[in-house]
Amino acid sequence: MILADKRDYKEGYEKHYRTYQFLDLKNGTIVSKRLLLVYSVECGLKYKLLKEWEIESLSEIKEILKDKNDPRHKILGTHNLRRIIKELGQEGQFRFPQIKTSHKDDVSSEEYHQMLRYGIRSDDRNKREEDQYEEVLKQIADWIQEEI
Repeated sequence: MILADKRDYKEGYEKHYRTYQFLDLKNGTIVSKRLLLVYSVECGLKYKLLKEWEIESLSEIKEILKDKNDPRHKILGTHNLRRIIKELGQEGQFRFPQIKTSHKDDVSSEEYHQMLRYGIRSDDRNKREEDQYEEVLKQIADWIQEEI
């Protein structure tokens, strides 16, 4: 895992979210814009984690990532948006719909970015859920924006 500090997460959130919004206005490729949105949200949530934990320096982040017994280690290293949201005390606020791939795999909030990154199609019956998933991500991004 490469290191990122609070500023990196904040800038990642802002850049990805602005690009997502631009593509959304221009009717850009749905998969690409959703991938930017999910990465924006992950960066923003990790920024909020570091802010809540009052972590300011890269050396503090290194200490967390070195210590596998530190409960923050697993949270900071995860792509599981639901887990990060829970850590931030917002688990009841945001609910991700269940999506199945065309291969009949369930897609968790930890795996959603992989589905997009690899271009895996969802089950044809999940088109509405994909739109709902994007809406939940936008709600989270807007919540993050209020606090940055």
